[in-house]
Amino acid sequence: MTYSFTGEILIDSKDEKAKLTVEMFNLNDRSLVEQRKAVAEVVKSMSNQFTVEELIDCIGKFESLIRTLCSELKNIEDV
Repeated sequence: MTYSFTGEILIDSKDEKAKLTVEMFNLNDRSLVEQRKAVAEVVKSMSNQFTVEELIDCIGKFESLIRTLCSELKNIEDV
């Protein structure tokens, strides 16, 4: 599983456990997707100004999303 900047949780079509987890816990519910999307926008706009830990403390939720997005943004910058 991974996160997109649109707020959705993306799963490999071959990963049945991940697919079941997303379905069972309704992790791509519209309201959760919108919340993650809002967090993603904050992370994109502030990732150069704050550390990952500072963003996590400031936002206060979706820690794994923040860590994943910061890592992806860093990888993009390194290219």
